[in-house]
Amino acid sequence: MAGGRAYGKSSDGLEATLVDLATGLPDPNGKQLQYGNLVAGLLELVGVDPAAYLPNSEPFRAILA
Repeated sequence: MAGGRAYGKSSDGLEATLVDLATGLPDPNGKQLQYGNLVAGLLELVGVDPAAYLPNSEPFRAILA
């Protein structure tokens, strides 16, 4: 996992904005990052299939780059 990176952003009202789960960049067509997305991404990072534990969560793959 690469360090020194920031993912997504917040609005002026400190609300989460939508992000592309593959890149971590803000994207108006993206999704709101949820706990399950982050955990699924971490499971992939350590070589575990996240579908076995979080079948409804798309992995946040931006942390894999």
